[in-house]
Amino acid sequence: MTAVGAAATTVASGLQRPAASAISANLVEVHHQVSGPLPAPEDLAAYERTLSGASNRIITMAETEQAHRHKQESQVTLANIQAQQRQLDIAALQVSSIKWSDLVGQVLGWSVSIAAVGGAIYLAMNNHEAAASALVLLPIAAIIRALRGNSSSPQKKTDKSGVA
Repeated sequence: MTAVGAAATTVASGLQRPAASAISANLVEVHHQVSGPLPAPEDLAAYERTLSGASNRIITMAETEQAHRHKQESQVTLANIQAQQRQLDIAALQVSSIKWSDLVGQVLGWSVSIAAVGGAIYLAMNNHEAAASALVLLPIAAIIRALRGNSSSPQKKTDKSGVA
């Protein structure tokens, strides 16, 4: 053993170790979070120090990405507006079709009723009163049914509590 080594051993043996309860450690943990397309200014400066022009390239990339995102959002908004307009056009066409269907039904119903009454008059004039009575009942029954409402569609039956 050398003289320095012997001296270090003597000094080390003379030191007292602190008790385990006297040892304390402070641990500090720092979190750094950045939200958005650009790094923190310190990081951006570090990029620039590492590679000249890097910060300008990063900013240009963020601006390009933002322009792209805005374009995409505009296209989605425009597509939604067009889809809603098509739905409104379809609804208007359905309303128009229903109006025409109702009008055609009324005209045809009126025509059948007039023909039945005309036929009943003709039969009554030719001594076929029973057939005339039966034929005139057809438009009368149709008129009564129309005034009472459409009873051909099955009504929902409800129990005593009113629940379907």
